[in-house]
Amino acid sequence: MPTTPPDTLVKVERRSGNCPQSIGVWTNTRQYEGGGQFTIIPDTLAFAGKAKLVVAKPKLVEYTASLKPAYSSCIARAKNPEINSRFRFANGNVYFQLYLPPDTPANPSGFDTRSIFTARPYIQWSIAD
Repeated sequence: MPTTPPDTLVKVERRSGNCPQSIGVWTNTRQYEGGGQFTIIPDTLAFAGKAKLVVAKPKLVEYTASLKPAYSSCIARAKNPEINSRFRFANGNVYFQLYLPPDTPANPSGFDTRSIFTARPYIQWSIAD
């Protein structure tokens, strides 16, 4: 687990209920000749229970977690277009999705790791350039 606070904050767009104002996300980028590797860990544990991986497709990963009682009424969304990710709060749960861009001959991409780390979503992917 990173020892510093999350380096990215994603603003939550509240529609109704009691919602967190933002979602912290730890990010790490490792560039190398011919591409890069990206890692993100959304801090869902700040407002929800243990995350579960519910969808694992070649270009999509989705996690869900039950919201803590204080946020169970939350209806909201949040997105981070820089990494094609979004959060949705509904039905007492938070849903987190990350999409990889479609492959091109010059820029193929793929997930390296899709797992749970300290009860939070953990995603690592690589893109060639």
